[in-house]
Amino acid sequence: MPSPEMSLPPWLAWSLFLADLQQAMFVVTIVAIYLQCIWGNNYVTADDVVGWTPEQYHDAIQGAKWGVAMETNKISCVWGCKACLLILYASMT
Repeated sequence: MPSPEMSLPPWLAWSLFLADLQQAMFVVTIVAIYLQCIWGNNYVTADDVVGWTPEQYHDAIQGAKWGVAMETNKISCVWGCKACLLILYASMT
Protein backbone atom coordinates (compact mmCIF):
# COMPACT_ATOMS: atom_id res chain seq x y z
CA MET A 1 0.00 0.00 0.00
CA PRO A 2 1.12 3.55 -0.55
CA SER A 3 2.58 5.58 2.27
CA PRO A 4 0.28 7.80 4.35
CA GLU A 5 1.78 10.91 2.75
CA MET A 6 0.28 9.92 -0.58
CA SER A 7 -3.44 10.47 -0.79
CA LEU A 8 -5.28 8.22 -3.16
CA PRO A 9 -8.62 9.00 -4.70
CA PRO A 10 -11.31 6.78 -3.14
CA TRP A 11 -12.04 4.97 -6.41
CA LEU A 12 -8.39 3.99 -6.81
CA ALA A 13 -8.20 2.62 -3.26
CA TRP A 14 -11.27 0.46 -3.93
CA SER A 15 -9.86 -0.69 -7.23
CA LEU A 16 -6.57 -1.74 -5.64
CA PHE A 17 -8.39 -3.56 -2.85
CA LEU A 18 -10.63 -5.41 -5.30
CA ALA A 19 -7.67 -6.36 -7.49
CA ASP A 20 -5.84 -7.87 -4.50
CA LEU A 21 -8.99 -9.68 -3.44
CA GLN A 22 -9.39 -11.04 -6.97
CA GLN A 23 -5.89 -12.49 -6.92
CA ALA A 24 -6.57 -14.26 -3.62
CA MET A 25 -9.88 -15.66 -4.87
CA PHE A 26 -8.27 -16.88 -8.08
CA VAL A 27 -5.60 -18.76 -6.10
CA VAL A 28 -8.30 -20.38 -3.95
CA THR A 29 -10.18 -21.36 -7.13
CA ILE A 30 -7.12 -23.05 -8.62
CA VAL A 31 -6.34 -24.88 -5.36
CA ALA A 32 -9.98 -26.02 -5.08
CA ILE A 33 -9.94 -27.35 -8.64
CA TYR A 34 -6.74 -29.26 -7.91
CA LEU A 35 -8.05 -30.74 -4.65
CA GLN A 36 -11.34 -31.72 -6.22
CA CYS A 37 -9.45 -33.54 -8.98
CA ILE A 38 -7.46 -35.45 -6.34
CA TRP A 39 -10.34 -36.27 -3.98
CA GLY A 40 -13.19 -36.51 -6.43
CA ASN A 41 -16.70 -35.50 -5.47
CA ASN A 42 -20.01 -37.00 -4.44
CA TYR A 43 -21.60 -37.06 -7.90
CA VAL A 44 -21.95 -40.83 -8.02
CA THR A 45 -24.76 -43.32 -8.31
CA ALA A 46 -25.92 -45.63 -5.55
CA ASP A 47 -24.26 -48.56 -7.31
CA ASP A 48 -20.87 -46.82 -7.16
CA VAL A 49 -21.10 -46.25 -3.41
CA VAL A 50 -21.67 -49.90 -2.49
CA GLY A 51 -18.00 -50.87 -2.46
CA TRP A 52 -16.58 -47.70 -0.93
CA THR A 53 -14.30 -47.75 2.08
CA PRO A 54 -14.62 -45.13 4.85
CA GLU A 55 -11.58 -43.36 3.38
CA GLN A 56 -13.32 -43.05 0.02
CA TYR A 57 -16.40 -41.61 1.75
CA HIS A 58 -14.19 -39.05 3.47
CA ASP A 59 -12.45 -38.13 0.21
CA ALA A 60 -15.80 -37.67 -1.57
CA ILE A 61 -17.07 -35.41 1.23
CA GLN A 62 -13.90 -33.31 1.18
CA GLY A 63 -14.03 -33.09 -2.61
CA ALA A 64 -17.66 -31.96 -2.48
CA LYS A 65 -16.79 -29.22 0.03
CA TRP A 66 -13.96 -27.99 -2.17
CA GLY A 67 -16.34 -28.15 -5.14
CA VAL A 68 -18.65 -25.67 -3.41
CA ALA A 69 -15.67 -23.42 -2.62
CA MET A 70 -14.53 -23.65 -6.23
CA GLU A 71 -17.91 -22.68 -7.69
CA THR A 72 -18.35 -19.82 -5.23
CA ASN A 73 -14.90 -18.42 -5.97
CA LYS A 74 -15.29 -18.77 -9.74
CA ILE A 75 -18.45 -16.66 -9.65
CA SER A 76 -16.85 -14.18 -7.25
CA CYS A 77 -13.82 -13.84 -9.53
CA VAL A 78 -16.00 -13.04 -12.54
CA TRP A 79 -18.08 -10.44 -10.70
CA GLY A 80 -15.01 -8.98 -8.99
CA CYS A 81 -13.33 -8.46 -12.37
CA LYS A 82 -16.47 -6.75 -13.60
CA ALA A 83 -16.45 -4.46 -10.56
CA CYS A 84 -12.77 -3.56 -11.16
CA LEU A 85 -13.53 -2.73 -14.77
CA LEU A 86 -16.52 -0.60 -13.81
CA ILE A 87 -14.35 1.36 -11.36
CA LEU A 88 -11.70 1.78 -14.06
CA TYR A 89 -14.23 2.95 -16.65
CA ALA A 90 -15.84 5.33 -14.16
CA SER A 91 -12.47 6.90 -13.42
CA MET A 92 -11.79 7.50 -17.10
CA THR A 93 -15.06 9.29 -17.82
